[in-house]
Amino acid sequence: MIYLDMDDVVADFTGYASKVVGYDCRELGLYKYPQNDWELLRNNQRIYRDLKLLDGAVAFVEACGQYDKVAFLTAVPSGNDVPYAFQDKLQWAAKYFPGIDVFFGPYSKDKINFAQPGDILVDDRKKNIDDWRSKEGIGVWFEGDYIDALEEIKKCY
Repeated sequence: MIYLDMDDVVADFTGYASKVVGYDCRELGLYKYPQNDWELLRNNQRIYRDLKLLDGAVAFVEACGQYDKVAFLTAVPSGNDVPYAFQDKLQWAAKYFPGIDVFFGPYSKDKINFAQPGDILVDDRKKNIDDWRSKEGIGVWFEGDYIDALEEIKKCY
């Protein structure tokens, strides 16, 4: 099984967030936005419905599907302050990737509970990759390059 994170792997969360708060938190070495900026983001309770598809995402997901079954493994905000997150992520995935299952951690830290030896996780959060590998899963740290990610996946088959 190949599990793909959604936010910043196929959905452009940071692009959306950067427009709202005026900067990309990753450029500051942060994984998530500080609380005051997160409050600006969550003012749009339908944030996950409104995310754009990243360029190349469809081809990437299709290429992954040539190797193994693909599913999304995503998370909702740990503060439970975006009540439509589950619904909107499911609808978003159905719109762009019909037929692909969506699993929820429910939080990022819980993704490790899905790890099985040999299963692959593609995620932009290094901690999730490290946790996944600790359970003998194969972690592919996504840093924005689909070709690099596919090369890592190809090595496993």
